Amino acid sequence: MNIELAYTDPLFIAKIVLMVLVFLFCGKLVNWLVPQARRWLVSKLQANLAGDAITLNNIESRAKTLGLALRKGSIIAIRIMAAITLLSILGIDTTPISAAVCGGVGVAFGFGSHNLIRDLISGLYILLEDRFHLNDLVKINGVEGRVVDMTFRTIVLKESGKPHLHIFQNGKIDTLTVHRRDIDDS
Repeated sequence: MNIELAYTDPLFIAKIVLMVLVFLFCGKLVNWLVPQARRWLVSKLQANLAGDAITLNNIESRAKTLGLALRKGSIIAIRIMAAITLLSILGIDTTPISAAVCGGVGVAFGFGSHNLIRDLISGLYILLEDRFHLNDLVKINGVEGRVVDMTFRTIVLKESGKPHLHIFQNGKIDTLTVHRRDIDDS
Protein backbone atom coordinates (compact mmCIF):
# COMPACT_ATOMS: atom_id res chain seq x y z
CA MET A 1 0.00 0.00 0.00
CA ASN A 2 1.22 3.50 -0.80
CA ILE A 3 2.35 5.39 2.33
CA GLU A 4 0.42 8.54 1.41
CA LEU A 5 -2.79 6.52 0.95
CA ALA A 6 -2.23 4.72 4.28
CA TYR A 7 -2.28 7.96 6.26
CA THR A 8 -5.67 8.93 4.77
CA ASP A 9 -7.19 5.45 5.10
CA PRO A 10 -10.07 5.62 7.64
CA LEU A 11 -9.10 2.23 9.14
CA PHE A 12 -5.52 3.42 9.67
CA ILE A 13 -6.70 6.62 11.36
CA ALA A 14 -9.20 4.64 13.47
CA LYS A 15 -6.39 2.33 14.70
CA ILE A 16 -4.31 5.31 15.81
CA VAL A 17 -7.23 7.07 17.49
CA LEU A 18 -8.28 3.84 19.25
CA MET A 19 -4.72 3.19 20.40
CA VAL A 20 -4.39 6.72 21.77
CA LEU A 21 -7.74 6.44 23.56
CA VAL A 22 -6.86 3.05 25.07
CA PHE A 23 -3.52 4.27 26.42
CA LEU A 24 -5.06 7.52 27.72
CA PHE A 25 -7.70 5.41 29.49
CA CYS A 26 -4.99 3.17 30.96
CA GLY A 27 -3.13 6.22 32.27
CA LYS A 28 -6.28 7.66 33.83
CA LEU A 29 -7.11 4.26 35.32
CA VAL A 30 -3.66 4.02 36.94
CA ASN A 31 -3.93 7.60 38.25
CA TRP A 32 -7.30 6.72 39.83
CA LEU A 33 -6.63 3.13 40.91
CA VAL A 34 -3.29 3.53 42.72
CA PRO A 35 -4.51 6.22 45.18
CA GLN A 36 -7.71 4.21 45.78
CA ALA A 37 -5.71 1.07 46.54
CA ARG A 38 -3.33 3.07 48.77
CA ARG A 39 -6.20 4.56 50.80
CA TRP A 40 -7.87 1.16 51.16
CA LEU A 41 -4.66 -0.53 52.29
CA VAL A 42 -3.80 2.26 54.75
CA SER A 43 -7.29 2.14 56.26
CA LYS A 44 -7.01 -1.64 56.74
CA LEU A 45 -3.58 -1.35 58.36
CA GLN A 46 -4.68 1.55 60.56
CA ALA A 47 -7.70 -0.41 61.76
CA ASN A 48 -5.37 -3.22 62.85
CA LEU A 49 -2.97 -0.88 64.70
CA ALA A 50 -5.66 1.29 66.35
CA GLY A 51 -4.04 4.13 68.23
CA ASP A 52 -0.28 4.04 67.72
CA ALA A 53 0.14 7.53 66.20
CA ILE A 54 3.79 7.11 65.21
CA THR A 55 3.13 3.87 63.37
CA LEU A 56 -0.02 5.28 61.73
CA ASN A 57 1.90 8.32 60.40
CA ASN A 58 4.69 6.03 59.23
CA ILE A 59 2.22 3.81 57.36
CA GLU A 60 0.61 6.81 55.64
CA SER A 61 3.98 8.27 54.66
CA ARG A 62 5.30 4.97 53.30
CA ALA A 63 2.07 4.29 51.42
CA LYS A 64 2.23 7.72 49.74
CA THR A 65 5.84 7.16 48.71
CA LEU A 66 5.23 3.66 47.36
CA GLY A 67 2.00 4.76 45.65
CA LEU A 68 3.77 7.62 43.90
CA ALA A 69 6.59 5.34 42.71
CA LEU A 70 4.09 2.73 41.48
CA ARG A 71 2.01 5.34 39.68
CA LYS A 72 4.99 6.98 37.95
CA GLY A 73 6.49 3.61 36.99
CA SER A 74 3.16 2.47 35.54
CA ILE A 75 2.76 5.68 33.53
CA ILE A 76 6.27 5.27 32.10
CA ALA A 77 5.51 1.66 31.13
CA ILE A 78 2.23 2.73 29.50
CA ARG A 79 4.01 5.45 27.51
CA ILE A 80 6.68 3.03 26.31
CA MET A 81 4.01 0.51 25.24
CA ALA A 82 2.06 3.30 23.50
CA ALA A 83 5.14 4.43 21.57
CA ILE A 84 5.98 0.88 20.48
CA THR A 85 2.36 0.22 19.48
CA LEU A 86 2.22 3.47 17.48
CA LEU A 87 5.42 2.57 15.65
CA SER A 88 3.96 -0.86 14.89
CA ILE A 89 0.79 0.71 13.48
CA LEU A 90 2.96 2.98 11.32
CA GLY A 91 4.52 -0.15 9.84
CA ILE A 92 7.89 0.00 11.61
CA ASP A 93 9.31 -3.31 12.82
CA THR A 94 9.27 -2.97 16.62
CA THR A 95 11.00 -6.25 17.43
CA PRO A 96 14.46 -4.66 17.89
CA ILE A 97 12.98 -1.82 19.93
CA SER A 98 11.06 -4.23 22.16
CA ALA A 99 14.16 -6.39 22.59
CA ALA A 100 16.22 -3.32 23.52
CA VAL A 101 13.65 -2.17 26.07
CA CYS A 102 13.43 -5.65 27.63
CA GLY A 103 17.20 -5.95 27.64
CA GLY A 104 17.57 -2.56 29.30
CA VAL A 105 15.07 -3.51 31.98
CA GLY A 106 16.90 -6.81 32.50
CA VAL A 107 20.26 -5.07 32.88
CA ALA A 108 18.75 -2.57 35.34
CA PHE A 109 17.30 -5.40 37.44
CA GLY A 110 20.63 -7.21 37.25
CA PHE A 111 22.60 -4.24 38.57
CA GLY A 112 19.96 -3.50 41.20
CA SER A 113 19.80 -7.09 42.37
CA HIS A 114 23.60 -7.26 42.58
CA ASN A 115 23.58 -4.62 45.34
CA LEU A 116 20.53 -6.17 46.97
CA ILE A 117 22.11 -9.65 47.07
CA ARG A 118 25.37 -8.18 48.44
CA ASP A 119 23.45 -6.38 51.21
CA LEU A 120 21.38 -9.45 52.08
CA ILE A 121 24.39 -11.77 52.29
CA SER A 122 26.34 -9.25 54.37
CA GLY A 123 23.32 -8.80 56.63
CA LEU A 124 22.99 -12.53 57.06
CA TYR A 125 26.62 -12.76 58.17
CA ILE A 126 26.20 -9.80 60.53
CA LEU A 127 23.15 -11.36 62.16
CA LEU A 128 24.62 -14.88 62.31
CA GLU A 129 27.96 -13.74 63.76
CA ASP A 130 26.05 -11.90 66.51
CA ARG A 131 28.75 -9.25 67.00
CA PHE A 132 26.32 -6.58 68.21
CA HIS A 133 22.65 -6.19 69.10
CA LEU A 134 19.91 -3.61 69.18
CA ASN A 135 20.74 -0.68 71.50
CA ASP A 136 24.49 -1.43 71.39
CA LEU A 137 26.76 1.55 70.86
CA VAL A 138 28.65 1.06 67.59
CA LYS A 139 30.71 3.07 65.15
CA ILE A 140 30.04 2.31 61.47
CA ASN A 141 32.10 4.00 58.76
CA GLY A 142 33.03 6.77 61.21
CA VAL A 143 29.50 7.41 62.53
CA GLU A 144 28.89 6.52 66.18
CA GLY A 145 25.43 5.81 67.55
CA ARG A 146 23.00 3.34 69.06
CA VAL A 147 21.66 0.54 66.87
CA VAL A 148 17.90 1.18 66.60
CA ASP A 149 17.09 -1.26 63.80
CA MET A 150 18.77 -4.19 62.08
CA THR A 151 17.55 -6.04 59.02
CA PHE A 152 19.13 -8.34 56.48
CA ARG A 153 19.63 -5.28 54.27
CA THR A 154 20.33 -2.30 56.55
CA ILE A 155 21.47 -1.14 59.97
CA VAL A 156 20.03 2.07 61.42
CA LEU A 157 21.99 4.18 63.93
CA LYS A 158 20.79 7.07 66.07
CA GLU A 159 23.50 9.48 67.16
CA SER A 160 23.27 10.66 70.76
CA GLY A 161 21.60 14.07 70.96
CA LYS A 162 20.91 14.25 67.22
CA PRO A 163 17.41 14.16 65.71
CA HIS A 164 18.34 12.19 62.59
CA LEU A 165 19.06 8.56 61.80
CA HIS A 166 21.93 7.08 59.80
CA ILE A 167 21.01 4.15 57.56
CA PHE A 168 23.81 1.89 56.35
CA GLN A 169 23.50 -0.78 53.70
CA ASN A 170 25.08 -3.91 55.14
CA GLY A 171 27.16 -4.47 52.00
CA LYS A 172 28.73 -1.00 52.29
CA ILE A 173 29.95 -1.26 55.87
CA ASP A 174 33.72 -0.83 55.67
CA THR A 175 34.63 -0.27 59.32
CA LEU A 176 32.77 -1.36 62.43
CA THR A 177 33.61 -0.75 66.07
CA VAL A 178 31.40 -2.24 68.78
CA HIS A 179 31.33 -0.68 72.27
CA ARG A 180 29.79 -3.32 74.52
CA ARG A 181 29.90 -3.55 78.29
CA ASP A 182 29.48 -7.31 78.40
CA ILE A 183 32.82 -8.12 76.72
CA ASP A 184 35.41 -9.48 79.17
CA ASP A 185 38.96 -8.11 78.76
CA SER A 186 40.68 -11.16 80.27
